[in-house]
Amino acid sequence: MSLRNNLLNIRITKNTLQLISADLDRFEDALAGGDEFRVMPKPTDWDNPLFNYGLYSKLEATDPVIDLVRSEISQKRLRSYLTDLDLGRALHHLYRSLRLSIEENGANTLYLAMGLLKWYETPSSERPRYAPILLLPVEIIRKSAAKGYVIRSRDEETMMNITLLEMLRQNFGISIPGLDPLPTDECGIDVKLVYSIIRNGIKNQPRWDVEEQAILGIFSFNKFIMWNDIHNNADKLKRNKVVASLVSGRLEWEVDDIMADASELDQKLSPTDLVLPISADSSQLEAIYEAVNDKTYVLHGPPGTGKSQTITNIIANALYRGKRVLFVAEKMAALSVVQSRLRQIGLDHFCLELHSNKAKKSAVLEQLRRTSEIVKHSSPENFSIEASRLHSFREELNVYIEALHRRYPFGFSMYEAITNYLSIEGDELFAVPQSFLIDLTGEKVVLLNEAIEDMATVSDACGHPYNHPLSGIDIVEYSALVKEQAAGAVNQYLKILTTIRSGFEEFNSMVGGAVTCENRQQVGLISDIIQVLTRIPDLTSALLGRMRVSETIDEVRNVISHGRRRDEIRKELSENYTDYILSVDADIVSPVEAI
Repeated sequence: MSLRNNLLNIRITKNTLQLISADLDRFEDALAGGDEFRVMPKPTDWDNPLFNYGLYSKLEATDPVIDLVRSEISQKRLRSYLTDLDLGRALHHLYRSLRLSIEENGANTLYLAMGLLKWYETPSSERPRYAPILLLPVEIIRKSAAKGYVIRSRDEETMMNITLLEMLRQNFGISIPGLDPLPTDECGIDVKLVYSIIRNGIKNQPRWDVEEQAILGIFSFNKFIMWNDIHNNADKLKRNKVVASLVSGRLEWEVDDIMADASELDQKLSPTDLVLPISADSSQLEAIYEAVNDKTYVLHGPPGTGKSQTITNIIANALYRGKRVLFVAEKMAALSVVQSRLRQIGLDHFCLELHSNKAKKSAVLEQLRRTSEIVKHSSPENFSIEASRLHSFREELNVYIEALHRRYPFGFSMYEAITNYLSIEGDELFAVPQSFLIDLTGEKVVLLNEAIEDMATVSDACGHPYNHPLSGIDIVEYSALVKEQAAGAVNQYLKILTTIRSGFEEFNSMVGGAVTCENRQQVGLISDIIQVLTRIPDLTSALLGRMRVSETIDEVRNVISHGRRRDEIRKELSENYTDYILSVDADIVSPVEAI
């Protein structure tokens, strides 16, 4: 009820366009008859009247422009107070604002205000206020770039500015009867009679008047309509336990703290008890069950979590039980998503749009006609059989689900174990034997976790234990004796290390200084080589010190070949002669001449 409301204090802004007005009753009859009007700029070389208190002052009946406006009504043209350029901008803004309102809220908020009540806040106020009287629902259409924009009436009823009537009643004690319903004539609303009724109601208010002007603009009175409905039906609304609790500020009913559990519902519900035309997860199933059983709750979740699917299933179950549902949303997009899902499952014929750009009288009647022509069918004969079969399958699957989620004595279920295992990155480091799991308990799991955490803390301090220089020390307790023994062991180790270094230096000199020994692995490798060399008979230091190793290897291979041939000859001689023959000097033996 404040002056910021353009239904009580209208001014020319970017959301309003004042028209040069004359014969508003003829204009209203033409719109009611379905005529379209093109909005034109002001006449050329015509000066606008005084712009005062946010509006252009009304024209006198003797102004020649009035005759022009009257003649152009029959030609379906309207005149504004703007130039051609400014008019194009104003109409474009109204057109864009109207489309945005329809897309977001599903509501057409463009109205033609016909007639203004000139009123004052107090008898001493100098500034007049102007409030629309009649609100004619219109729509603006862009024909083409050349023809511009036209306006025409929507298939909705003209409304009285009820916000104005309530303000007059509350602030000035003025009640104006005879306007509900609005008086009509053969072509629509009886505009002159409405003005007469208003003038008669304010006749005792000095300086108040009704000005016959028309303004095209964006008007929204949904909040007042909502307030008026609540005000007039408060007792009926408070019969609802939720509304009564909101009004009194305390719970007016016993709250049932028992929440539905999807695991239990899956076992006890039959497919005939709850219909799910759209798939639902466990949390959605709980919400649908609670709604079907008249539980009041708030369903909360971020985008993409399946709220619209859940609402669609709730509506489907209500229809399944022969109930009616009123689905309300702040944004048209939310309504459209649910309606689209209902259409996909074949329930769109049961939806009636009550508040959108399609909520016209003809559209509503058409929806009711289509719905009434739907033939009611009985349930299919095999529905109960199919439902029983599905229930049996569900019970069989529940056995696996129960086994998958049953917690073992060590505190984990199979599902949790698999999930945790799959979350581990990298390759397996070691295998856990089956025997380890048999005696595993929750207490042991806690101790193991603590041990792993301690090991991780120690590793952060001293490094990874694998191949650590102190990895060979198994001491778990420390004492003075241990300290003394450790000192002796270290001294002994140093002596051994000195001996190893001395031997390595000698070995390195024998092989020409070609070997390095920088770590434990290299020391072990050199040790293995030395052990192999010591097992070779007749190996001399000269052989190890040869510089040309490849030539030495070739010579060794030749010696090996001759040695093998020597052994073969020795074997042949031993078969026919005694071992004495092997000691005979071959150089003094004369060759046998052939006879």
